[in-house]
Amino acid sequence: MRRFRICLAGLTVLALTSTTFGQDARPGAPATRPAPASSSPAASAPAASPVDPAVEAAQKRRMEELLRLWEKQSARLQTLDVGFKRIDKSPAWDDVEEYRGRAYFQAPTASLPSLACLHFQKVEPDPKDPKLTKLVDSERIVCTGAEVYQYEYRTKQIFIFPLDKDQSRKALDEGPLPFLFNMKADEAKQRYHMQLLRENDQAYLIGVLPLLKEDASVFSQSYLQLNKKTFLPDRLVLISPNGKDTQDYQFDAIAPNTAINPAFFKGAKIQGWKEIYNPAPEQVKGAVEARDPRRAAPRAPAVGRETRPAPRR
Repeated sequence: MRRFRICLAGLTVLALTSTTFGQDARPGAPATRPAPASSSPAASAPAASPVDPAVEAAQKRRMEELLRLWEKQSARLQTLDVGFKRIDKSPAWDDVEEYRGRAYFQAPTASLPSLACLHFQKVEPDPKDPKLTKLVDSERIVCTGAEVYQYEYRTKQIFIFPLDKDQSRKALDEGPLPFLFNMKADEAKQRYHMQLLRENDQAYLIGVLPLLKEDASVFSQSYLQLNKKTFLPDRLVLISPNGKDTQDYQFDAIAPNTAINPAFFKGAKIQGWKEIYNPAPEQVKGAVEARDPRRAAPRAPAVGRETRPAPRR
């Protein structure tokens, strides 16, 4: 397997590590100042210190141990209810957007696959008082096990992606989802290069690089702050494939193994909304750009693109 060196580039990582771990998360790294601004993220990163092979081997063993503990704790989750704040930054647009959301998960049973529901609300200025903000529904993604429903509130469209068994699993593998629920150590090692950068009494700081093309099309690297007590993320920063745009998830109100309304995992029609069954990528892209024309559309859920006739309704 190709070896990677985690590069702590950009202010996003400094912001993540400064809260819990200090300004530089490289093991044994000397104190450094951020380099002057540059158009290249790599150019702005502090120079890496030489790594002692013995230290590197110890870190690798520690990461293996951590993955097994993480998998053991994840196996105890039957349901998960998580609140979060997400901050999107796009330097090209000199833009920052904030979202609030909630994610619900249910582990597979003998008769049902894994189920998930994510709801995003955008924080926008209140037109009645610019000093205040309000939450506006933005997007909702529901994985029923048989289909994925993607609701675009601004365009009032529902994209419905049919799933087979393998695709149902892939639909739960986007963005932050693999780090929240159903962690499998061996699968994680096949998908990611994960490096334990630092730990303290409260959390582990883990650097992640994608090894598979599918994951690399979603993020180029990420940084995860894993709570030592719950083995659930307190924070996750995803850096886009362009190396500049970031999504910063900050998790709270975590409720493991609590009752979740089954209706959250059911796709539903909304009167007056347009339904598009098994859409082509450009249809989803157009809807997202209509929601915010300044941004390129993110990749649609990994649910396959085979053509199927729409079910009779």
